[in-house]
Amino acid sequence: YKFSLEFKSTPFYIKETGYAGFHLPIEIFFKTRKDPKKFRIEYDLDLHTNVDGHPYRQKESYVRKYRCTFYNPDPELRQKILAAGGVSKLFFLSLTLSICSRHENYS
Repeated sequence: YKFSLEFKSTPFYIKETGYAGFHLPIEIFFKTRKDPKKFRIEYDLDLHTNVDGHPYRQKESYVRKYRCTFYNPDPELRQKILAAGGVSKLFFLSLTLSICSRHENYS
């Protein structure tokens, strides 16, 4: 089963319904005039996680943070990373992405 969605403007939001847990590959492209830089996340969308040992109580939302590291980015990409909240280190730039999933109970 191959399913792909492409978003080019914010907000980046997907709403789907279903039952189960699965890995959701997310590819983020940082575009510049040169070749885009790709960052891939294997997001574990686990709908079975319970709260306080109760198998039928789900957490309402999960936030996971991922760090993107760029070594020697070109000046255009460097400027965009810093504008997005990136942190400059001695030999690289680091940008932290937060991905949130929200679970709704329909019972």
